[in-house]
Amino acid sequence: MNTNDRRDGGNLSIIEAVEALSHIADLEIDKGIGITQQHDLVFQNLPISYRTVHWLHPDNAETTISLVKDIFKVVLNYLHNFYKTQYRYITDENAVEEIKSIMVLVGEAAKKLDKYTSIFNRKVKSSVTDTKEYKELEDFYLTHIARKIDSGVLGKWILGIAKKHLLKETKPAGDKQLEKKAKYIFVDLESVKKDTEYELFFLRKEDGSRFFNSRLIRNVKLLCDFGGFFGESSENDLLADMRFHYDLHVHGAARNILRVFGSRIDQFYKECRDQPHNELINSLQKAFMALMICGHDGHLLRNSPTKSCIGYFQDFQGYLQEALQTREYQKLVAYPEEADATGSLLLETTQFLCKALYVQIKSLQGFMSSLKNLIREARELHLKDPTNHIDLLWKRLASDHAALTKIFKTHKHGPLIQVLESLESDGAHEFDPFHQGNIPDQLYTLFLQNTRCTNIRFPTPTHQELINKASIGEEFKAFLRSYKQAENELLPQRGHLLFNLQDKTSWKEHARASVIEDLQKHSDFSSVLTVVTLPKDTEFYHQLAPYHHDNHASAFLAHFKEHLQDASTGYYFPEALHEKLFSGFTDQLLETIHRLFFSNKNVLSRESRLDFIEIFHLFLELKILDILKPQTFSFTCKDGLDSGAAENAKLFALMKLLTEPQLTEAEYDYLNLLMHGPVILIRERHLLFERFSRLNSVIRLVETLKSELGHENFVQIMRQAFGPFFDSPILEPVILLPQPLESDQS
Repeated sequence: MNTNDRRDGGNLSIIEAVEALSHIADLEIDKGIGITQQHDLVFQNLPISYRTVHWLHPDNAETTISLVKDIFKVVLNYLHNFYKTQYRYITDENAVEEIKSIMVLVGEAAKKLDKYTSIFNRKVKSSVTDTKEYKELEDFYLTHIARKIDSGVLGKWILGIAKKHLLKETKPAGDKQLEKKAKYIFVDLESVKKDTEYELFFLRKEDGSRFFNSRLIRNVKLLCDFGGFFGESSENDLLADMRFHYDLHVHGAARNILRVFGSRIDQFYKECRDQPHNELINSLQKAFMALMICGHDGHLLRNSPTKSCIGYFQDFQGYLQEALQTREYQKLVAYPEEADATGSLLLETTQFLCKALYVQIKSLQGFMSSLKNLIREARELHLKDPTNHIDLLWKRLASDHAALTKIFKTHKHGPLIQVLESLESDGAHEFDPFHQGNIPDQLYTLFLQNTRCTNIRFPTPTHQELINKASIGEEFKAFLRSYKQAENELLPQRGHLLFNLQDKTSWKEHARASVIEDLQKHSDFSSVLTVVTLPKDTEFYHQLAPYHHDNHASAFLAHFKEHLQDASTGYYFPEALHEKLFSGFTDQLLETIHRLFFSNKNVLSRESRLDFIEIFHLFLELKILDILKPQTFSFTCKDGLDSGAAENAKLFALMKLLTEPQLTEAEYDYLNLLMHGPVILIRERHLLFERFSRLNSVIRLVETLKSELGHENFVQIMRQAFGPFFDSPILEPVILLPQPLESDQS
């Protein structure tokens, strides 16, 4: 039985019915209540979905009550099918308990609706429980499925989670404002479904309490169970078998790391075999062993091993972390000049291992064929033209994103299930994406004359237990130290350039953003790390109030200049870059963008201002790359999956548009991989719409100008206008894609 079937309830599925009941049951009396209704339409050959809300008000009370009745019909139809096809044969009492749970939800929602009867008009019955639909539902349930509703399995499950995670501790004395903030801020179901704030499940507030409550857990649990427990069929094997694809991904990652190590491993074992009591050696040996097992084909999940590659890669990360915390390693870091030959080898091996982990993983491209198959099937299912023969890049990307949006509706609870698994495993005590399955990837390399800059993707290199405190991971520090260890006066490149996309003005991201900025000020890392913060969630970035009325170009540009040089607005540039960026470059860049892309218009719409910000960020990033010439660089956000992925894809796409008439099929496929590959593998969803729309809008702007001028004129004008801003021919780059091992693509 497919839980997305829409029968006897118009546009509602059982999942949406459960969701609506959850919302009603959770509503506060002093707030408005409404029922959402989804609509689908096609605009310019692109499918669009939207929702309308029918508020419970005397003017439309009949419509709202009609929709509530539809919800009851959907649940009744679901119970009929469940009773007919599965009830008599099912042996797992969890299934029956979930049916009981939804009926509890029906009862709670009906009671809540009855409290609003004072605003119903006289034509509507005074009680929802008196309606025909409610009575039929209640009668069928009591007669055929259960005589009594008890707390059951779900109640015990919620109680267990609550005991483990919802601490009721005495609040420490402190700042009353922080206490008030911590008291009233909770994660809501909408943000959980969108997967935008999942990190809050791992964190505590300033006062030690959690950001979620048992009611939210109940709703998440219900949505997950009714979204797939009762025989929901998947339209696509890739989505159903996502764990297998991630397992193959980490298998390739282990092989990449081992391959780059080469004979270093033999040297390590040869030099260290006679020191069984050295903790660092023991931890490194176990880390290498876990890597070797992970890289063996026999432990792939598809071969049904006792323990899969995922488990062994987690072991590798655990042993590596253990090695970095040993007294031997800490002593070698503090006093490297006192180390003997064996100590120097251990220090080099440990740091090279961390560098390989950050820089050398190339297994993302092994997911290319699977992603292409998913997009093709999505087109066939949801688009009138499944071949997608569209000339313009932005239209083609929009079409594919719309198709993916449709197909992921059948798998929209993947992120929810991950949250529940984390809570049930009792490991949700800190937010550390690096140790929670979000491993780095090498994306592409820019060649600028004799300079090689490799773009790598990784999440925030921090771990965090409290929302107001964060620490840098030891693996990232060791990665940076590997650059310091290999410093060469003849090599002018700096180590790593980190574009921090987190919003320091946000209470959710302030701690992580600040600790990353502060790291470059430490004497151990000042020569090998540069951090530049370009916030992606401020009011100015989204042109929200008080900037939503900055229609005059002069006002917009003035505010832009103010924000760039004011650290309190979220932007951050180290002192070493200030003179080169703000001694005329930013003013000239703003003027040039205004002239070329916006024809020096006096009035700029909000959409134009959003595009302006994105284009400016691109050329600013190129300028910083040109100045520093780092060996590696990254666009790092909370998890490197949405803001970071969009920024990686933007740089790749616009560099191609600036140099080529159009992207080849292989380049187009890789652009889709940059946008959707990591987030599908790690969070089992596609790129968030708001991030995709910002990216695609700026691609549309560039393509429009390019088509108006013609490719050759466009390239010539761009190089004449922007070329003088750079010391190297950065607008004529050679982009090299990583080549994975052949077995990684199987």
